[in-house]
Amino acid sequence: MQFKLSMEQELIQKRARDFAQTEIEPIAAQIDRECKIPPDMTEKLVKAGFVGLLIPKKHGGSEAGVLTYILVMEQLSYPVCSCVTAMSNNVVGRVIAQFGTEEQKERYLRPLCEGKVIGSYAFTEPSTGSDPKSLVTTAHMSGDSWIINGIKRFHTFGHLEGPALIFANVDGEKTTAFIIDKNVEGYTSSKPFELIVGGGLETVDTRFEDLRVPKSNLLGEVGGGFHILLGIAAEGRLGLSIASVALAQAALDESIKYAKQRTRRGVPIASMQAIQWLLAEMAFRIEPARWSTYRIAWLVDQGEEVLKESAMVKLFSSRVATEVASMGMQVHGSYGLSKDFKIERIYRQAKMFELVEGSNEVGRSIVAGYLLA
Repeated sequence: MQFKLSMEQELIQKRARDFAQTEIEPIAAQIDRECKIPPDMTEKLVKAGFVGLLIPKKHGGSEAGVLTYILVMEQLSYPVCSCVTAMSNNVVGRVIAQFGTEEQKERYLRPLCEGKVIGSYAFTEPSTGSDPKSLVTTAHMSGDSWIINGIKRFHTFGHLEGPALIFANVDGEKTTAFIIDKNVEGYTSSKPFELIVGGGLETVDTRFEDLRVPKSNLLGEVGGGFHILLGIAAEGRLGLSIASVALAQAALDESIKYAKQRTRRGVPIASMQAIQWLLAEMAFRIEPARWSTYRIAWLVDQGEEVLKESAMVKLFSSRVATEVASMGMQVHGSYGLSKDFKIERIYRQAKMFELVEGSNEVGRSIVAGYLLA
């Protein structure tokens, strides 16, 4: 791996940084408070070239690669709110491009690139968590259609129009992937959950009641869903890892700014050794998390399997985020409890990354499984 970004990567990284500063940062606190994403945000993300990064050029994407996608996500995550809805189209589009038929690619990829629809994926169920062997949602053939029944929980953007990748049990033992069109007959969604984190991150329960899905919407092969799911999970963990890095960086930057402005006996608290040591501790935890995430994204671009590595970096980066956010609260003192300071939002958000896309306990079991194999 080259430890220097290409000129193209540096340019898109800067473009993403500028976008975050001008389009997201000024409204981040409002989005966190109201949990409402501006309706024109998707259009802005598309115009900036951030949607379609993982989708082939012939289908409207830029085919920029996973590392470039991670560089963009790092900058867009820095304002600490979840208003980049359409960025999920990158992961969903990549999966369809990898495993879909030509008909599926023609139907779904270009609308995803253009932001005309919002893609999503759902595996978690009320009683299964992260265990694919306990999948309750079922699918069976009836004529020329699949009939799907079940419930998916914490389905992010599951209520927004577009394709969803869902996983169901066929014949009682075969985890299978399907592309379904949301909000059709047999598909219903709950109101978004009220969460303490992720302002703008709308997650719902989705219920399938005799949902009829065309036979042609099978993704991959019957029983091949677990392999597809592993790929989604690995890249999802990379996204969470770089979001954790961005969060930790925001905590450090806010703490440095506060330490320089806050005075004690007429002297900035930045001059105190205790504060300096906290800032230094924050900084040297962030760097290895950032570069580990970059490296694993680069490995994906080389065609390498990164199931163990992605679990490890998500474990490491999410823990860095919570620890650095906690240190940032210490720098701010009692003012860290006030919603007038960004560190409060960072502190709440940090915990999310230890719990989603498989809790860190699940991640440890994944890593241990590889070590003991």
